Amino acid sequence: MKTKTMLFLILLISTILNNDNVHAQGLYPPYPLTEYASPTTFKQSTLFESYRNYFGLGINAPKAKLHIYSPYSSYALLKIETQPTLDQLSSDSILFMGIKNSARYGIYQPGSNSLTFRNYFHNKVCIGNDDGYDILNVTGHITLAPPENEDTIKIHVNSNGSIPTIAFKFRDLQTTSTPLSINAACVKTPCFETDFIKINNHAGINKVLMSDDFGNGQWTDASRFITDYWLVNQTRDLYLNTDRYPHLGIGVQVPIDRFQVNSGTAAVSIGSVNDQSMDWGNGYIGFNEARRDNYWYNYSDANSSNGGAVIYNDDMGNLFFSTIPTGTSSINPLSDQDIKDHRKVIISKDGSVGVGTLNTHGYKLAVNGKVICEELKVQLFNEWPDYVFNQKYKLLPLNELEQFIEKNKHLPDVPTEETIKKDGINMGEMNTILLKKIEELTKYVIEQQKQIDELRANQKQIPM
Repeated sequence: MKTKTMLFLILLISTILNNDNVHAQGLYPPYPLTEYASPTTFKQSTLFESYRNYFGLGINAPKAKLHIYSPYSSYALLKIETQPTLDQLSSDSILFMGIKNSARYGIYQPGSNSLTFRNYFHNKVCIGNDDGYDILNVTGHITLAPPENEDTIKIHVNSNGSIPTIAFKFRDLQTTSTPLSINAACVKTPCFETDFIKINNHAGINKVLMSDDFGNGQWTDASRFITDYWLVNQTRDLYLNTDRYPHLGIGVQVPIDRFQVNSGTAAVSIGSVNDQSMDWGNGYIGFNEARRDNYWYNYSDANSSNGGAVIYNDDMGNLFFSTIPTGTSSINPLSDQDIKDHRKVIISKDGSVGVGTLNTHGYKLAVNGKVICEELKVQLFNEWPDYVFNQKYKLLPLNELEQFIEKNKHLPDVPTEETIKKDGINMGEMNTILLKKIEELTKYVIEQQKQIDELRANQKQIPM
């Protein structure tokens, strides 16, 4: 039976390819050229040729060069089958091809591993369009599905000795950039934007994506950052595990206190002064000074350029500024008392400022030492003594003034020497008192001048 079927197909194809000979014999369809009679489909096995040189199989009015018709939907319309099983094939099993210069073109199966599509004209295959730029041109969507019982789609790119790269480009856009390229080493893109990214390879809980010197990233166990060096609280705040690592350094390998930036004389440290020797302060900022075990260290033995400073507070809310002069060697560290002895400025809890003194005596600014300024303005809230020139103002008679001076050894309203030594001088108040005395003195002088002028006038009236 199979031998007869193959002979029938050979005769069919030979008849189509040599249809001119059929016409020469004067065969004008509908006319059966040949028949293969099967027990059940006699009529469907008859080959006809129409007057248009169309051939029909199972139809006596073919509408194409080869028209095959079957009324049975449960059977294939066309089937080409070879006798051996697939594992016995040793040559081409499917041939729709032509040969040019010993090269085959068309659709053919060179073996059991592949089905080849090869176009003689530029080797282009087009799906959904008539022309294209590349070997395979597809217009429309492409759906890929994994093989049966598998969940992975694999795309293999053969290498010609170098690392092959798959590049995605937009041909019709006015740009030469490649938005995405993939090779065996990496995936490259000039712009990456997404709402979600998931990298599965070696991922896991408590892992972070780390990069090496070449920019290659990989998932790394983050337990040493989270459970050892760093801790995370319930609000997801990250902080240093000071129980195991009490000191943190940036730009320095061996930080002296809790937090240190840089080394040498450029170092800045932050730490605690919560000890009785530092009046139970909270913290400090040290410039070329750091505290450990109640001693202070600087970062340079160059005695000519190793000065520093410390800013710290106490438990009462006062803020102190201590300056450390050069010449203090780190070999002989300073004590807490040394830092306190070098305090130069205080900002008290009530906002008063003391310079050179820690006791402001209730004043907003207290300075122990000389002060120089280009301008000093004192705003008085008391009465200015211009009232002395009021006619109702009565001067103290000179004899009474003399008696007061003899008794008190100072002018009326002027503070004593003991008071000045004890309480200092209120510049606004003292200027007011001095101006009052000058105005009183002026009135005394005017009164005396009047008396002098009157004596001179009376003296001229006395006959010589």
